[in-house]
Amino acid sequence: MSDVLPGAPAEESAATGDAQILAQTLFVDRPHPDIEFGYPRQRTPVHMAFPANLPCEGTPVILVLGGWGAQPMDAYFVKLRRYLAATYGALVLMPEYFDLPIKCRPINADPTIKVRLLHGHWALFRDSATSPLADPLAYLRARGVTAVPPSLGIHAGCYFNYGFLSTLDVLTAYHWVVRRLGLVRPRPCLFGTSYGGYLCLLAAHYAPDTFPYCVVNAPLLSAREREIFNDGSFMSINGIRVPYVHDRTLTDAVDPEGFARGYAPIRDMSVLAATVPSRTRVYWTAGRQDMFHDVEEIDTVRRNRDATSGAEMTRLRYIGPEDLDGVRYKTLDHGFKASLRGVFREAAEVWWDDPTVIPAPPGPDDFARRTTHTVDFGAAAYAFHFHEVHGLLVERTPGAR
Repeated sequence: MSDVLPGAPAEESAATGDAQILAQTLFVDRPHPDIEFGYPRQRTPVHMAFPANLPCEGTPVILVLGGWGAQPMDAYFVKLRRYLAATYGALVLMPEYFDLPIKCRPINADPTIKVRLLHGHWALFRDSATSPLADPLAYLRARGVTAVPPSLGIHAGCYFNYGFLSTLDVLTAYHWVVRRLGLVRPRPCLFGTSYGGYLCLLAAHYAPDTFPYCVVNAPLLSAREREIFNDGSFMSINGIRVPYVHDRTLTDAVDPEGFARGYAPIRDMSVLAATVPSRTRVYWTAGRQDMFHDVEEIDTVRRNRDATSGAEMTRLRYIGPEDLDGVRYKTLDHGFKASLRGVFREAAEVWWDDPTVIPAPPGPDDFARRTTHTVDFGAAAYAFHFHEVHGLLVERTPGAR
């Protein structure tokens, strides 16, 4: 396999001490178009780690997706890819999906700065926490502003697609790498935490016969802004606590309908789980007091997944105080500050006969089957077309109602 990727730098694996782990970044030259808002696309980097003796047939493939804002080249994820590659003999992929390359991370973000600079009154904002600019969108409405470009949205300088296009990037990257490397009958597994776990769940329903297994740690279930920056989230500017912008009542120049009835269902696991059967077996860790989703919503998604698929496809484990061992699970906060290698190992012990070997899929995947399936939400319909050569194409049309 090493000669398939000429020039890949070799690294000694810290996971085994004797296995040679290679690393390389490839680029998807033709990412899926933004079929909803027509935003221009750029080629998608896919960061990889794999053992030098990786087989081309029956290849274990693990797609890793980190939490909101996590970068593939962060030291933690570089080490995680190497560990997974060495431990499971796998090709480990971490694509830079559409929503990922943010210019500043949420913890340090200032999404209101361009509003303030364009509309003045910086001193007023700075001197008073009760300034109208503490709620910049309300302030703009009061001044008669009815439209703002996406750069003035919740993420300064960025347009975010909230899950859908990101998941298409994940699926496209997977198909592109498998085809580029000539892999035969790969054995894939999705693995994500928080926002990345959300994308994994979406992928399991967009491509219902492609991924036999999926491991998610505290996944989001939709991309409503309150679930990324909830009402209790604040940033501090010059010592003033300011709520993150989460009001979308102003019309956006790029997404004129926001994510209302025509756009929300394709991004919402509560809807997808009850609509699209998936043959993906999911191991899911969740918190009973998660800041984003309550137990009722989590349980509903689990039940709907199993009901539409006609079998137990979801193993849900709630993490409580008794599970905090300081190693695998450290806190009850969202994500538990979990050891992701420990979570993956835990899932492998539950699902697989040999917890070090990703099982072979039961049959051809959606690409090999040339699957076509349409999800009609009434306001809009999404048709997913898979092809072993051309990959994935999704079309959006008006729905039946």
